[in-house]
Amino acid sequence: MSFTKPIETKKQMIGTWQICRSDSSLETKLGGKEGATRYFIIGQKTFVIADVDLNENTFVADFIGSYSLDNNIYKEQIKYTHPSLKSFKGNVLKFQINLKNGYLIKKGIDNSYNEIWKYIEL
Repeated sequence: MSFTKPIETKKQMIGTWQICRSDSSLETKLGGKEGATRYFIIGQKTFVIADVDLNENTFVADFIGSYSLDNNIYKEQIKYTHPSLKSFKGNVLKFQINLKNGYLIKKGIDNSYNEIWKYIEL
């Protein structure tokens, strides 16, 4: 695992990421639905996770919140959720992150969410 300076890492994280399968290929059949994927949009202080229908060009936001980064430990605080995910509202999730070759790898700390995201241009 490589470690970079937090400010440098944060700059590299800002943008739009698409969820990947465990083999690092882009997921386009999320939940078994053809043309479904998930985007992770990171701004200066906030993030959005949205499920996207690539065939219909529509999306539904799952989570919106704020985040912090400290020595490759990424913490996100969920402020708003899709109604079906309201049990996540207020949760703080921690991840160890690694940026490598256009991929953002998130490994859950005290949670089971391990994710691979690929940087994309919209």
